Amino acid sequence: DDDHNKAVGTRIVFHIPRPDFIRSFDIGLAGYYEKNDAAINDQREKIRAIDLVLEFKLFDDWLTSFGLRSEYEYSRVRVKGGRDFFKEGFYVEPYLGFTWEDYEFTLFYLYEKTDLNNRLSSGQSRDNFRNIVGVRFFPVSRVAIKFEYVYTNLEDPARANVNSWNAALVINF
Repeated sequence: DDDHNKAVGTRIVFHIPRPDFIRSFDIGLAGYYEKNDAAINDQREKIRAIDLVLEFKLFDDWLTSFGLRSEYEYSRVRVKGGRDFFKEGFYVEPYLGFTWEDYEFTLFYLYEKTDLNNRLSSGQSRDNFRNIVGVRFFPVSRVAIKFEYVYTNLEDPARANVNSWNAALVINF
């Protein structure tokens, strides 16, 4: 292996003991390190993150769960002969799970903020905000179909805000 552009990452999840009315309570820690030895742009990036999953059991008949997913991430990019770039962001996603006719659905809302130039002294804001509303449908246990509406608000005046409808199909093996 003569590829000198290496990346290493890890994630550790702690499953916290919980009472019966809580379906899951997990805290995760993640790290990532990448080195790019290209002759033009020798740079290194380190990412650190912490995430939380908390899900409550509700009723057995149709309204099955209420949960919250959240993550905070911090990144530092060091460029040889230049300055360091810092990025940070977080998201919060409350969701509500329910069943209908033996099918599982999840309604969710996701709010995400990304600061692409944290610690930049110019004062120019390049924050990105995303609001996502959607539904996940599980027709069988290993298949998920997701529909969502995304509204993105970019504080950079040179870029336009983006609104979109998205759909996805996920098959777990």
